[in-house]
Amino acid sequence: MARTNHELETHFRDKVPSPPQGRGRFKWYGPGLLWMLSAVGTGSILFTPRVASAYEYQLLWILLVVVLFMWVMIREMARYSIVSGHTMLEGMHSLGGPRDWAVWVILYLSCLPRG
Repeated sequence: MARTNHELETHFRDKVPSPPQGRGRFKWYGPGLLWMLSAVGTGSILFTPRVASAYEYQLLWILLVVVLFMWVMIREMARYSIVSGHTMLEGMHSLGGPRDWAVWVILYLSCLPRG
């Protein structure tokens, strides 16, 4: 005999545990959150294990800050591209001043020695 939707919902609702509340939510995220924080970019594949082996959890807060900044940056770049129909490089090209100065500043900062 086929069950109705209401019977199925009631049946499965009783078997699914209620979601954790308060600080218990952080236990639920577990290693997935740490993995997400370490997978910020392609350079993280080499850089994150090196930092983790040298400093352990002392620099974990930096990953939180970087993820926040990357989320804001990627979101705003997507919004700009959707609204204007231009890429970020085209948008930087349209800025006033010397030709493509924003691209050159980013390139220069990327090439600075780290260390």
